[in-house]
Amino acid sequence: MRREVFDHKHKVNSDGTPKEGPNDLPGSPRRKEYGNPVGKKKDPSGAANYLFDEAERVEIFFRDVFKHDVTFISTLKMTYNFGHNQNNAKWIPGEDGQAVFGSGDGTTVQNTALDPDMYVSNITFSPHICSYIITDCLCIHLVDFVVYRMNSAMVFWRA
Repeated sequence: MRREVFDHKHKVNSDGTPKEGPNDLPGSPRRKEYGNPVGKKKDPSGAANYLFDEAERVEIFFRDVFKHDVTFISTLKMTYNFGHNQNNAKWIPGEDGQAVFGSGDGTTVQNTALDPDMYVSNITFSPHICSYIITDCLCIHLVDFVVYRMNSAMVFWRA
């Protein structure tokens, strides 16, 4: 699986909604496969490196637990700093699709790109992963697994 991380730079329309046009998404490239980690100057939040690394953890999880190879996903695009004061993340369908993560409002919700629950739940909306879970695992509730971070390692619990 090729991973690419982009910075949306909080682009919004005049009504305050995030810009989702072809000139706005995925955003400015920050990190891609075989690229160097992003420095604090370009990404003070650390979201670019976090998203990049978590994609590999999800890939390893599906390979080790479900024996499912997700490396056939041509490119997994992930965008952070989506919109302004966005307290959510979502999967945007398309040819490859992409996951976008709001940076939160700083009060109620912090940066969603740094939240493992938000990350994994949105990545599994990828048709490549979601269709596998629903059609091949025989237990549709596996879509609702919960992610916990313990001792800097990701541990997955199935519902």
